[in-house]
Amino acid sequence: MGNGGTTVDRVLATLLDALDRASAADILPTSLEVLREPLRLRALDLYVADYGEELLRKVEPGGGNGQEEIRLPGTLAGRAYLTRQTVSSNGDGGRSLWIPVFRRSENVGVLRVASDATDPESAALAEAASRLIGGAVLAARRHSDVFEVARGARDVSLAAAIQWDLLPLPTYREPQVEVAGRVEPAYDIGGDAFDFAANGSHVDLAVFDAMGHGIGATLLTALAVGAYRHSRRQRSDVAAIARDLDEAVADQVAAERFVTGHVCRLDPDRGTLAWINAGHPLPVLIRNHAAQPLGDATPGLPFGLGGEPAPETVIGLQPDDIVLFYSDGVIEARPNGGPEFGMERFLDLATRHGDPEVDLLVQVRQVLDAVKEHAGRRLRDDATLVAVRWRPDGSPRTAAG
Repeated sequence: MGNGGTTVDRVLATLLDALDRASAADILPTSLEVLREPLRLRALDLYVADYGEELLRKVEPGGGNGQEEIRLPGTLAGRAYLTRQTVSSNGDGGRSLWIPVFRRSENVGVLRVASDATDPESAALAEAASRLIGGAVLAARRHSDVFEVARGARDVSLAAAIQWDLLPLPTYREPQVEVAGRVEPAYDIGGDAFDFAANGSHVDLAVFDAMGHGIGATLLTALAVGAYRHSRRQRSDVAAIARDLDEAVADQVAAERFVTGHVCRLDPDRGTLAWINAGHPLPVLIRNHAAQPLGDATPGLPFGLGGEPAPETVIGLQPDDIVLFYSDGVIEARPNGGPEFGMERFLDLATRHGDPEVDLLVQVRQVLDAVKEHAGRRLRDDATLVAVRWRPDGSPRTAAG
């Protein structure tokens, strides 16, 4: 491709303008039309990650059935998605690039660029175009179901569908703080949730586990998450947020219904983590390649049962410390007639996977994958794991797992 950066800039400007005017269903055809000649394209395919992040599903015209699927483990497309690095392949049809599609902390999927252009400038153009396409896909999710259907929305239970709309991004990074979380099982969750917000001087975080299962638990969780966000946005402190949560749940549900959880606040400059425990399992601290339960104070009552919240716990973090918040579905997971996953196994896994140089979301996936394997891939209760890592010098990771 001639004319170097000038040509790349011109093509990207054309693509950006075209995507701004395209409907959700036309994002790929529009991209193919703009990029066909500059990249000498044979094909341009987008694969989006499913809800469980186990498969990449090809986005078909009209969202038809029978879409092509690629497993994440052991495939070139999966490697590109998990490492956020472009992977090249050569087949009978010629050369293809598998390019990760993401914007900031949110992964979308993988773009397969089948191209006869092999020069470095063309590869750079393809990678830059994938960023624009990723941004267009994320924006389209606000007004179209095209990509949610491709992800597998038709397979998600009603409770899980409501809960997925409550969840924040699965991962967030800024120079001093990294947050990552997942809820399993992806297609039938009902009761667990987490939320976080980076607000300049601090990062807020909460995890919730509503009593019961199914749609009733999901609606209770939705109330808790909504009350948490409302109180947090009033610039309340941690204790006030806990009180507001308790009052909101108590006012709206019967006395025997409640939500356990943690309400937390991290000060990245000082390295202090403050939290209030409302009847939830103790968090786990990973420090110097060793994991142990954090704190020994008696948890307060769950949200919705009244009374004053538990006293605020505050700890000073050390560089590269990881704090894990989890639901009881993690340690209580078991196969039919088998033993629970258990705290000892959980701490051992946390220790082995708590590598400061590995992406935090990869570590969360590794632990939850082990939990699912132990339970025969069939969880009877939600299993939630949220991790927070503090890195005061803002040093980058060197490996993606």
